[in-house]
Amino acid sequence: RDLDMLPSIVRKFKNTLKVFIVDSRDKPFGLKTSKDLQRALSECEHLECLKLESEDSPYMHWCNSRYRVKTKKLLMTLRRSSKYKTIVRNINRCFNPDVVIDLFYDTYVDVDNHKHAFFTNGPTVGGGENTVSQATRNFEAEEVSLSFYKLMSEFGVKVGRLSVETDIRPEYFQCMFPNIEFLEMFARASRKVPMDQRFTLSTWTKLAEFSLEVDPGFSAMTTESLIVNMVGDVLTHSTNLSNLKVLASSSGLKVSELSLLLKLRKLKNNLKNIKTIEFLSPYCISNSGLTAQLAEFFIKNCPKLEELRDVASWTGTEEAWRSVAAHAEKAGLTTGWAKKTNRSALYTIDYDAEGWYQVDTGHQFELYNNLNDDWEVVEADDDINIDALDFPF
Repeated sequence: RDLDMLPSIVRKFKNTLKVFIVDSRDKPFGLKTSKDLQRALSECEHLECLKLESEDSPYMHWCNSRYRVKTKKLLMTLRRSSKYKTIVRNINRCFNPDVVIDLFYDTYVDVDNHKHAFFTNGPTVGGGENTVSQATRNFEAEEVSLSFYKLMSEFGVKVGRLSVETDIRPEYFQCMFPNIEFLEMFARASRKVPMDQRFTLSTWTKLAEFSLEVDPGFSAMTTESLIVNMVGDVLTHSTNLSNLKVLASSSGLKVSELSLLLKLRKLKNNLKNIKTIEFLSPYCISNSGLTAQLAEFFIKNCPKLEELRDVASWTGTEEAWRSVAAHAEKAGLTTGWAKKTNRSALYTIDYDAEGWYQVDTGHQFELYNNLNDDWEVVEADDDINIDALDFPF
């Protein structure tokens, strides 16, 4: 709780300290504490991992300092705001050039204390690009400058793992972070932003894992184009991808399978190293969703494929799935089919009732009618006929 004590603690263990992690997001580091801590850390010869997090990044205060911190790995958060260039500059100046950074990058611009780039009201058209506020557009236009290019070209090459909360397409991050091995995106739209032309699109040669978490709450149109754009961009700019994972929120996945297949057919050469593919959704994906056609495409065009899931939530005829099973067996894969859960079964709680009983793996629960998910294990009365109760699962 007392951040002022940290520099003296670091000095006490400076000869043996290898890992130092401070997460104080509800309390900011002051100017004096930040600089004293930097000086103390610069005296550590064996530091391997460092993480300093607070309400305001402590690295913002490391300006014009002559102390250099040496560590193998740096864990940090960067939020795209008016001060993030200062933070990047101080990281470039104050750490050893061969440091490897695990970065969480929040790309939403904080304008008038409103984090997200989108209007809260009004019609949604396209993939989100037409709903971006003018203040965000102005910010991004100003970003195309000499200082941004110089700072990010030096900072981005140090990033090995990137987790990003964004509405920007992956090609932007390929320019900024060319050496990443892992990419994780929390996305709600897929739009292009202006970039300094000195950034050049190339290939992620080290990228092995890509995870995309979809937020379909913005609009159905955005979600459908989002998966196609995000997955398509990553596969376009990477040749050694081995793990692909797409997760949907509680609304389920929506995607134009035809558009996705057209994109994937153009990128078949970049699928040769994929071992694991997961499209996870809590509901059966129907209508604008995925079918057995996509499963068959992956099996035929991914020679190193070892695992494909969660196809139990994909649609398709029994004949089509028999064809998928045949192709899987021919490719040396073992098929296993999970039982589909009817979508209607997820909405069977009667909130007007006094109580609701469920039997699940031998337990009996009662969900009280207060809409706050209070569950309680209750003993079944001897005279209750359990078989007579209506259990939705």
